[in-house]
Amino acid sequence: MNLYIRIKDGQPFEHPLFEDNVKQVWPEIDLNNLPPELAKFERVQPPVVDTFEILEGFSYQIVDGVYKDVWHKRPMNDAEKEEQIGKLTASMNAGKTFLIKQAQEKMETVNDAGKIALQNYITQLTSFTPPDITQYRLPHLPKFDQNGNLVTVNSSGSTPNVIG
Repeated sequence: MNLYIRIKDGQPFEHPLFEDNVKQVWPEIDLNNLPPELAKFERVQPPVVDTFEILEGFSYQIVDGVYKDVWHKRPMNDAEKEEQIGKLTASMNAGKTFLIKQAQEKMETVNDAGKIALQNYITQLTSFTPPDITQYRLPHLPKFDQNGNLVTVNSSGSTPNVIG
């Protein structure tokens, strides 16, 4: 669908309009020969924002003779980075707390080998510190069969072994 934007005092005015709406409101306008108060518009998707960047919004600007969304992003300053690291750490810690609780609840339904595996898992989670807070994966909770026996997988694509 083609988009257009109104121009007022040489500046984009309000938001882009769909071609059908332009035709309904101004049926006399030739879309191949636009008056100065109307211009073609191309929508531009927002950019990917990295962990330590801030998307500050957009403006409508002429790029290569056509009005487009021009997105504005910037790197975080030191205080913003520190706050972001705090949020990421809090999120990771909430995940660790949730998984520890899950492991503790599962402890009541498994055999002795499962209890040892779950205790080792809790210890692993408790001491887990990622090398990069922006890219980490928390260890997975051990798997158990319906009888509470620990299930391990020797290698990718292999049949699971039941321990216990």
